[in-house]
Amino acid sequence: MQSPPWTSEDALAASWRFVAPYTAVITLVVVMLLVYTGRAVQADMLTITAQQTTVRAGPTVKQAILITVPQRATFPLLETRQGWYKVLLDDGREGWIPQAAAQLQPQRGLFVPPAAAPAAQARVALVIGNAAYSEDIGSLKNPGNDATDMAAALRQLGFAVTLVRDANHQRMDEAVEDFSRQLGPGSVGVFYYAGHGVQVGGRNYLVPLGARITAESGVPYQAVAAETVLARMEAASQGQALTIMILDACRNTPLMRSWRSLMRGLAPMQAPGGSLIAYATAPGSVAKDGPGRNGIYTQYLLQFMPEPNLPITELFIKVRLAVRQATNGEQIPWEHSSLRENFSFHPAAVGPPSPPTVETPPGPAGGTQVAVGVSPQPPVASQTLRNSIGMEFVLIPAGELQMGSNDGDRNEKPVHTVRLSRSFYLGQYEVTQAQWEAVMGNNPSQFKGDPSRPVETVSWDDVQEFIRRLHAKEGASRYRLPTEAEWEYAARAGSTTTYSFGNDVNQLGQYTWYAKNAGGTTHPVGRLQPNAWKLYDMYGNVWEWVQDWNGKYPSDPVTDPTGPSSGSFRVDRGGSWYDDARFCRSANRHFGLPALRYGLLGFRLLREVP
Repeated sequence: MQSPPWTSEDALAASWRFVAPYTAVITLVVVMLLVYTGRAVQADMLTITAQQTTVRAGPTVKQAILITVPQRATFPLLETRQGWYKVLLDDGREGWIPQAAAQLQPQRGLFVPPAAAPAAQARVALVIGNAAYSEDIGSLKNPGNDATDMAAALRQLGFAVTLVRDANHQRMDEAVEDFSRQLGPGSVGVFYYAGHGVQVGGRNYLVPLGARITAESGVPYQAVAAETVLARMEAASQGQALTIMILDACRNTPLMRSWRSLMRGLAPMQAPGGSLIAYATAPGSVAKDGPGRNGIYTQYLLQFMPEPNLPITELFIKVRLAVRQATNGEQIPWEHSSLRENFSFHPAAVGPPSPPTVETPPGPAGGTQVAVGVSPQPPVASQTLRNSIGMEFVLIPAGELQMGSNDGDRNEKPVHTVRLSRSFYLGQYEVTQAQWEAVMGNNPSQFKGDPSRPVETVSWDDVQEFIRRLHAKEGASRYRLPTEAEWEYAARAGSTTTYSFGNDVNQLGQYTWYAKNAGGTTHPVGRLQPNAWKLYDMYGNVWEWVQDWNGKYPSDPVTDPTGPSSGSFRVDRGGSWYDDARFCRSANRHFGLPALRYGLLGFRLLREVP
C-alpha cells in the first residue's frame, strides 16, 4: 500500500490545526483541576523594589538569613505583619521580607506551590570574648574585637548569634545554658571563645572576668570547663547536631607563673561524634594576641570563613598555613574532628529548580495565564574598601526606606517614603582621632588617650576643611558627609523598627555607647556589635554630622533628598555617650550651628561610587 505523500511536518501542522481551537479550554481545565486538588493557589504577589534584600526566618532582623534576593524578584504573599511580609520561596520555605524593600502587586495570580523542602538547618552560635582581666591574670587587647567581628561574620553567614563580652563566671554559665537550649537534632552549633584559657590536670578551662585564682587547685571552681561546654552541646542535640568549638584561648597569662605544673596552652580534647574542636595553636603551645585589631588566628578565620563552598576541613588547612607563615612557624593551629558530613560556613546558593508552571502554547492573545515567581539569583557579595589613611568603607546598596517616626519627636514626622537611586560607600566606623591627625596635623578631641577613639569637638565647618584636605591628599574629590536620608537608611540597615536590631531597648548596650554604659566618655570605635550592614557605632559614642540643613520633612515620596537649600542649623544624628536611649534611635534628629564644637560631636564620611 502506498504511503500518503505527507511529511512529518505536515502531520504536526495538521494536528496543531485540530487542537488549536481547544487550547484555551484545555488550559482552563488544567488550572481548574489544580485549584480543585489544592495544587494551585490564588495569592497576592510581592515584588522586590530594593536593589537586593535579605529573606529572614522570622519577622525581626535578629532572625537567621535564609537567602538574599535581587531587585524585581517576585514571591507569593502569605501574611502581613507590622513592618514585614511573609512570602513563599521557590524552594518551598517560608521567609520574611521587610516591607520597605518590597511592593505589593495590584493583581492576584495563581501559582503552584513547590513540593515542601526539607527544613533548613538551624544555625546558632555563642560567641564569647574576654579581655578586661585583672592585673594578676593579665588583660588582653584583641579578644573583644575578635568576638565582635566573629559574631558579625557568623550573622552574615546565617547564624543566630549571641555575643557576650567580658563575662563573669555566672554570665558565661547562663550564656552556655541558653545556647544549649537552642540546639537540637539536625542543627549546626558554633561555640567561639577568645580570651585566657588554661589546662589543669589534663582538662581545659576558660577564664571568666572576676576569677580569683591563686593556685591551680582553684581553677575548676573559678573557671568554666571547656569539656563541660562541649558535653552540654552534645546532650542538647542528642548527638545529632553538627557542633563546632573554636578556642582562641591559649594566650600567655601571669597567673600560671607560680604553678608547679606550668603546662602551657590547652590540652587535647576528644571530639564527640559529629563535632570538630579547633585550637588557635597546637596543644601545649601559646597563641599570639596579634599586633592588629584581631588575634592572628581569628584574623585568618574571618578572612577565609566567607569563601563560598569551602569545606570546613579545607578552611582550617588554609587558616593553619596562613597563621604558620605569619608567625614564622611559632604558632600552628590544630583541630580534632569526628565530623560525619561535609560542612561549609558559606554554602553558595545553587539555584533551586524552577517551580512548576502552567503555560499556554502560542496562540491568540487573551488566553488563560498563570502567574509564576522569578527564581532569586545568588546573593551579591558585600564590598568594602580602605583609603590612604586607613578609613574602611562598606558598600551600601540603593533602595528605599520609610524615613522618620510617627511615635517620636515632632520633627521626625511625617513618615515618608525615600528612594535612594545610587549605591554609596559609608565609613564602617566613625572617623578616629588618628585619622583626623593624619590629615589635619592636630587632635582637638576632649577625650584623648587612645587614637582609635572617635574624633570629637569638631564643627561642621571643620569637617568640610578635613574633606578638602583629604581630597588634596588623595588627588580626587570623592568624599562628603552623608545626607540625612543616607544616614538613616544605613542606620536602619533594612529594618523598620526603633533600632536596627529591633525594639528592645534592653539590647541597646550591645550596640551602643550611651549614658547607661559609656561611663561619661567616648570609646574606641568598633568595640560593640555592628548593624546588619556591618556598620559600627551608628548609635551613640558621638553624634555624627550629616550634610543637610535642618528643615521639615515632606509628606510626599522623594528621591535622593538633600534637605533645604539653606538654613541656620546643620543636622547631626545618632546620639552620643552622654545621651539616653531615646536619642539613640534610627529616626531621632538633632541639629546645631555649623560652627559648634563640643565633646559629643564627631562624624563619619561617605565616599561616592564612581
